[in-house]
Amino acid sequence: TWAMLNAVGISPPPATLVLLVGMSGLAAAIPSAPANLGTLQFAFITVLATVGHSAAVSFAAASLVQVFFLGSVTIVGAVLYGAWSLRSESWSAHGSG
Repeated sequence: TWAMLNAVGISPPPATLVLLVGMSGLAAAIPSAPANLGTLQFAFITVLATVGHSAAVSFAAASLVQVFFLGSVTIVGAVLYGAWSLRSESWSAHGSG
């Protein structure tokens, strides 16, 4: 999270980073739209506004975190699920013949 914030020009003090990670965890626990779109951005904008950062920069940081942290895990999971599914179909085809 610190690296993503630095990528958009925010150098947070440790206390802000801890608050941001905590609020992000709470935001992830709230039932919301698919992929928690909006709740993570709301948490970032709310926390970073308290230390004087704009909503646009906060939104960009939240989107980077969502794409690289959550999106990468989702893509890997989808690929593994697809590979497992193809392997299961292959085993079923060989076993029933």
